[in-house]
Amino acid sequence: MNRINPINIAILDDHVIVRHGIELALATQKNFVVTGAYSSSQELLKGLLSKPAQILIVDYSLQAHDMDGINLLRMLAIKFPECKIIAMSSFDDATTIALIKNAGAHLFVSKAQPLDVLIGAIFQLAQTSGDFILDPNRFYVARNANMVPLSRLLTARENEVIRCVLEGMSVTQIAHKFFKSRKTISAQKMSAFSKLNVHSDQELVELFNKSKSDDLT
Repeated sequence: MNRINPINIAILDDHVIVRHGIELALATQKNFVVTGAYSSSQELLKGLLSKPAQILIVDYSLQAHDMDGINLLRMLAIKFPECKIIAMSSFDDATTIALIKNAGAHLFVSKAQPLDVLIGAIFQLAQTSGDFILDPNRFYVARNANMVPLSRLLTARENEVIRCVLEGMSVTQIAHKFFKSRKTISAQKMSAFSKLNVHSDQELVELFNKSKSDDLT
């Protein structure tokens, strides 16, 4: 019988219940080894230096003060090119998936999926050459990662700002998060609003919800 080599896995999620739930699910697999479970990007970056991992499970959206999104994925891809990255998000629209793919992640799993999907994704990724994989059980609209129906006219930075707005963050909080001036973030937000033809945060939320509903029809 062939012995399956252990798969070393690191987890990043700022919610302790989610993080603990993933740890418990992975513990059911005898060849999974959790090398670290982290609540912030800085903890993850520091931890990987002393406890390397083959696969990183990374929450795409962290706390307002923490590095996340495309900035974090790009940094991980550069600093730890040997790692394969699974990005998770409750934002599972085609726009977010395209950003995640282009930032260097190898696989995307929606947080709406059960944990056994994540376990299957880890096995799948561990056996691939590293090409980007979409969860086949969910992403019928995103086989082509260039499909971005909600915000196809937005730049990557504008998309990141809109993501933060949808999470309820203020312009000041977003500016602190991305180390940009309030003026720069405000300009990116207004530019995105203009392209999407919305005039308030509430209209943006309504547009985003409508877009998700349309994807399901």
